[in-house]
Amino acid sequence: MGQPRGLLVNPRDSRATLAEAGIAKPVIGWMSVKLILKRICESSPLSSEGGSTLWGRRIAASMLAVGQLAGIGSTEASELPPFAYIQMCAKNPGLCQDQPGWLATAGSKVRMTLMLHWELASVNAAVNRKIKPMRDGPVDSWNVNVSRGDCEDYVLTKRAQLLARGWPSSALSIAIVRTRWGENHAVLVVGTTSGSYVLDNLNRSIVPISRAPYRFLTMQVSGSSWDWQPL
Repeated sequence: MGQPRGLLVNPRDSRATLAEAGIAKPVIGWMSVKLILKRICESSPLSSEGGSTLWGRRIAASMLAVGQLAGIGSTEASELPPFAYIQMCAKNPGLCQDQPGWLATAGSKVRMTLMLHWELASVNAAVNRKIKPMRDGPVDSWNVNVSRGDCEDYVLTKRAQLLARGWPSSALSIAIVRTRWGENHAVLVVGTTSGSYVLDNLNRSIVPISRAPYRFLTMQVSGSSWDWQPL
């Protein structure tokens, strides 16, 4: 976890990146920041070999530019998503789009049944077995469907599997928490009519959010890609 270290950002990168995304002059405001980040990620060339570092720097420059203009971070209402998450969305835009799914819902929550409770527990346990724990290097990187990875990779893989099973993205929220030993950690929070459950690579069982042994720091709002709020 954590922000990338040693990241060099050229202020001119922000103007170039915004121009390539088709945005000439940002309108100051949180909604504009989310739109800019979404457009930048959709126009990203990160899928091509060798583009990750340069485009990551340009995304960072744009985040700094529009975030400072909009005053992001100065209020408690909303904040920018983690930098590594935005890089992942730029590389895999389809993973960050809202998906309605086909399960029965009540608002943004899934109508819970015994079978769906079993499905959550099954996905949590299966992904925990499949991925072997491995810490990131000096730069935080979020990936999906990997054989080795850290907490965010477990979260993204579980989320992808649940989406494929018809769970709506509105019920699947990524949360950043603080462990009892002081480290930042990522978990998946699933909203249901029976309450919210935490899927965690440090726990073989799913637990209600009230029983998770963490301090919650920030979380996606109803699974939205760009709405994150401090807790």
